[in-house]
Amino acid sequence: MQIQVFSIPMEGDEDAVAQLNLFLRTHKVLCIEKAPVLAHGRQYWSVCVEYLQRRPESEATRHGSGGGAERAVAAW
Repeated sequence: MQIQVFSIPMEGDEDAVAQLNLFLRTHKVLCIEKAPVLAHGRQYWSVCVEYLQRRPESEATRHGSGGGAERAVAAW
């Protein structure tokens, strides 16, 4: 299990929101915890994401279906 923490301003940072959304779409997420934070006079969301790291591609293909033909397998 891995952890990634994001600080997302509550107003005006669409790039940070897009970065979080991309991360969530491309990882196997186990848990998300979020909390509002006030720092330096600005409001943020602190978002902690627990996720599974993908196995290296070479390891994922070794776990194919057998029968002599290797195929790509979901690498979670």
